[in-house]
Amino acid sequence: PYAAWALPLALLAAVAEEALFRRAAYGALQRHGAIVAVGVTALTFALVHVPLYGVAAFPVDLGAGLLLSWQRWASGTWTVPAATHAAANLAMIGVCVAPLLAWLGKDAPFGHSAVEGILTVSPVAAALHASATPGFVDYQLLPINWWVMGTVSVILLVVLVVRTRQLYRPN
Repeated sequence: PYAAWALPLALLAAVAEEALFRRAAYGALQRHGAIVAVGVTALTFALVHVPLYGVAAFPVDLGAGLLLSWQRWASGTWTVPAATHAAANLAMIGVCVAPLLAWLGKDAPFGHSAVEGILTVSPVAAALHASATPGFVDYQLLPINWWVMGTVSVILLVVLVVRTRQLYRPN
């Protein structure tokens, strides 16, 4: 029953966070200049996530905060980073959780190699494999998962930055 709430809560959280950080906070800080508004909202965004995800996630959250704040500056509206944040949360559910559904069948009906291929894209499955969780040690997920996820992340980041620039700074 709780899994059914994952998608709507992830989307609601993204929009609520962007309303707070990129609409209210950025709007209040904008009079001090774009660098201050971008920097302070990105730093605050990252700090707010530390209690939930730990200090190890701080650099990732700071990077996400900088990207979302830059989008706010480039587009002039908070709805662009809200859409990006919602899409990112949706993608995380799809990438992290959905592949685990193939594992639930214990290789049926797909077979071991098919399940291993599906799990390769899931950072959660890779973490479970790395921590020697029973049921995941039988699959070879590392280091291929790191290479796949890292490459996809870099490509998507470049596309996102290029498209945002094209859309909001055409000159």
